[in-house]
Amino acid sequence: MLTQINLFEQKFLILLSLVILSISTAVALPVSSYQTVYISSNLNSYTFINNDFLFYNSTGDSFAGVIITSLPSKGILNYDNIPVNQSNVTQGTVFTDRRKFNFIPDVTRTTSSFTFKVKDSKMVISAQSYILTIKYNTPVSRVVRTDSTAYLEYKGLPYLLYGIQLRIDDYISSPNDANYANIYQYFQKTQQAGFKEALVPMRWDWFETTDGVFNYKFIDDFIAYAKVYNLRLQFLWMGSNVCAYMYVPGYISSNNALYPKMSTSNQILDYSNVNLISKEVRAVRNLMAHLATYDTDKRVVLIQVENETDHMGPSTILWAGGQKAAAIHMMDTLGQVIHASNADMITRVNITGYTKTADDFANVKGVNIVGRDLYAAKYSDFYSGSIMCENFWNYNYTPENGAQYKNGINLVLSAFERANGYLMYELRTTGWRGSNGGADNGLYRYSASNDWIVRDGTQYCLYWSNSPTQLEVDLREIQSFNEMIYKADKRIASCPAANIIAFNLDDLQGTVNETKSFSSYTITYSSLVGGESLALDGGNGDLILLSLKDNSSFTFQSLPTTFHISIGYFDDLNNWHQTSSRTITGNNVTLNSKEVALLTSNVYPTDSASIPTVKKNSIINIHPNPNHGQFSMDLTSLDFTPKLIEVFNLDSRIIYSQNLTGNESSFDIQGLKRGMYILKLSGINTNKKFVNKLIIN
Repeated sequence: MLTQINLFEQKFLILLSLVILSISTAVALPVSSYQTVYISSNLNSYTFINNDFLFYNSTGDSFAGVIITSLPSKGILNYDNIPVNQSNVTQGTVFTDRRKFNFIPDVTRTTSSFTFKVKDSKMVISAQSYILTIKYNTPVSRVVRTDSTAYLEYKGLPYLLYGIQLRIDDYISSPNDANYANIYQYFQKTQQAGFKEALVPMRWDWFETTDGVFNYKFIDDFIAYAKVYNLRLQFLWMGSNVCAYMYVPGYISSNNALYPKMSTSNQILDYSNVNLISKEVRAVRNLMAHLATYDTDKRVVLIQVENETDHMGPSTILWAGGQKAAAIHMMDTLGQVIHASNADMITRVNITGYTKTADDFANVKGVNIVGRDLYAAKYSDFYSGSIMCENFWNYNYTPENGAQYKNGINLVLSAFERANGYLMYELRTTGWRGSNGGADNGLYRYSASNDWIVRDGTQYCLYWSNSPTQLEVDLREIQSFNEMIYKADKRIASCPAANIIAFNLDDLQGTVNETKSFSSYTITYSSLVGGESLALDGGNGDLILLSLKDNSSFTFQSLPTTFHISIGYFDDLNNWHQTSSRTITGNNVTLNSKEVALLTSNVYPTDSASIPTVKKNSIINIHPNPNHGQFSMDLTSLDFTPKLIEVFNLDSRIIYSQNLTGNESSFDIQGLKRGMYILKLSGINTNKKFVNKLIIN
């Protein structure tokens, strides 16, 4: 009898375990995310692609269909050229081919939306409906999805999310700070370092000085500096939720009755408070309205909504409790205000240690992309931390990682290889970090007197509170890297991860010999001087190679016999310009420092039209010439007043520019590599100019 009971119990336990297993398996529901599709004004219909209806299942089950759960508020949704109707919604019709959906706009082209669910191959349906929005405006920037990748677009062209943060808010304490007159130096040094993108904090308490009174000086000045130094901008909106602090106007911080705080020790506000939400919405709406009218050439690319919102003080209690949902709701609300403005652009969120992945934001309509602040010096730490946001719906990027590391270039290449963005923190180490013995994160070393001390690769720097064991970067390497990257930045930006590879991610300083594969090619990369490089499928059958060091060797297993080497760059419209050409011998390509090669069957003419013609001029001399970047010129001897100095390399690229008063006599152009350049002086409202050779030894 005892034996029979035991057998029965065993069978019962087996059946129970099978039931539990089936329940746990069923819990793995398919998921999608909110999407926005932009239809251009010249299109009378839009055909959807697979990734407009994103699909993911953690168990690996495949896509089986889309179920439309509500019809568009405006316009007509078709499937296989037949309108989807209310009966399809009621009956839960399963549409098995996402590419057979198309949308016909209404005559007014009013923003529209509909909802859908996704179904997997086990016939399991997503738990919720997802919103797909159709818009007709042309945004400043947006997320573009193809069936193979997601990338960013700015002014209608692929956009590489790469730049450096300017902690201007650490340099000045108020809008009336005496140091404000020197703010231009941040933008000047950003350009001299070779960056084209500056990340600038935009504090709420600077923008709204008193209740309902807005100060646009910072916005206007930053945009003006961006124009002078030919930079793009990201504005980092810092309002009520800034990593356990708040940058709110005084009328909010002083009124605990209307704007209650969750923590008096850290001054953390209650983000669910409707009074707070309405005031911050008003501020962001005014910011975006001003950008729409003042930023006429669209220097501002995107907006970061708040800053490290999951970093609420010394513990995770507030984030893990009721404030998490409230904080996400606040970011969603502010993001939707940005998207509803005439300066519609990408919104981004940066998270830190308390939230490990981007999952919480998949269905947040106002947030486009999410990344993690890592501050990782080791490649292994950076890689393992950054992949946590490589979500099926997200364009992943690293919002903040130290700019001081010797291997910083390698970390950037690691991000690019995975079709990710990378933003450096920061241009110059903030005073509060350096003075407290924290991380010396800046591309320029910490200085108590706020000097611009260039890193030259000879010193060790602090990594947070550790002893200074991290070797610093050489600013000249960053300048060379940036010059190389911006010759092909738009192609890198839109390249799927499967079609791009980077070499020497471990930052080997001597001999490098690596073999990697991508697309249908296998390459062995060799360098005797620790070179770094990129190789990518350029589309249309072409290949693109980028080399940071001289004598970089790329040996292919095989190449099309029709290929030749075109050396040059892609211009601002993403068109190729050839500056020289070569033949391929034995499937090997050798490149020199900062060269970009297009391996192609196409024939391009050698183009040097954009390099100014050298004019002999006896009334002005560059002295000395050759020089090390420091030289003098007597501008008063010119028969016009020069307002701009530009330096071109022999690839026709402007690598330095500076506005002039006409009274300068001494010049110090840092970071130019040995070689010949073209120097041009230009005036305003005159065709006169001075052009001559500049030789750096």
